[in-house]
Amino acid sequence: MLKKTICLASLLVCMLQPLIARTPAPASPDLWVRQYQFVPGNDKAVRVQVANKGNAANAACRLELTVRKINGNAVGRTMFRVIQVIQPGQGDWVLVDAKSILPKNVSLESTTFKLIADAKNQVTESDENNNEKWHNLN
Repeated sequence: MLKKTICLASLLVCMLQPLIARTPAPASPDLWVRQYQFVPGNDKAVRVQVANKGNAANAACRLELTVRKINGNAVGRTMFRVIQVIQPGQGDWVLVDAKSILPKNVSLESTTFKLIADAKNQVTESDENNNEKWHNLN
């Protein structure tokens, strides 16, 4: 009797395996910084396009800009803006004006900075390792 039970259990597992394997992964967003552009007429600002290449919309979260070097000197000046809900396959532009964290005579373009989408990891994403983009990283 025990042998029949084990055989039936094994048969059941073999029969259900294709159904288990076909279960789709849960829907999740995947935010990333697609590109950025400096703003003509404002040397302290950058427009950042954040895109969602996942299969679900994201919750609102942070886009963080951290200036890491000014004139070759290491710094750690940070500010953030809100990333609104972005539907799958879509993108949104976010304006980041770094005037409050930069010296008057320094343009953002001349610094080394990084941009991080979902900087506080508030959104559970399908890929948590593609949220960063650097400028002037040497």
